[in-house]
Amino acid sequence: MSELPAPAGHTGPRPQQVRSFVPSPAVHREDFDTFYVAEKKLLTKFLMYQGASEFEADDAAHQALLAVLPDLWTRLEYPGAYLRTAALRFYWRQNDRREQSTGEVPDMPGGICPVAKLALSEESRTVIDAIRQLPPAQRDVLAWSLDGFTAEEIAAALRRTPAAVRQNLHRARRQLKINLGLEEGETRE
Repeated sequence: MSELPAPAGHTGPRPQQVRSFVPSPAVHREDFDTFYVAEKKLLTKFLMYQGASEFEADDAAHQALLAVLPDLWTRLEYPGAYLRTAALRFYWRQNDRREQSTGEVPDMPGGICPVAKLALSEESRTVIDAIRQLPPAQRDVLAWSLDGFTAEEIAAALRRTPAAVRQNLHRARRQLKINLGLEEGETRE
């Protein structure tokens, strides 16, 4: 049984599956390459907001995109939400299977790491570190919000009430300001 959301039109039982109702930005369904390039960077940042390292985020984003290869992605009703749900689950599975590294990771042929294409400024890294300090519920809704989803869309995707999402978003923003030193208040340590 897959834990990924089912494609549109799927019938039958779906235990432990989440169907996201959040639309994705308009992309021609036949142009998977454009879709891949556009979503990969967004997915990677989304996962970094959730606590993943650059490498973990890149790997989970790639796995999620592989799950919707050209055959499946044209049938998905909401590919953007599906990808975020799938990528988050791939990331969680990575954490379950994580092993300690015993040596240096060899360079890729050509000497260019694909994660290097996701160039983050020092300011972005500071913000991501501050987001990682938030409680999980607040971090979840803030990550979705930073990806451009509304409170109602986030509520549908996470199976929470819109009021709970708005409350967590309010608390997350307030705590984020404190974590970044933009507002005085009680800091989390």
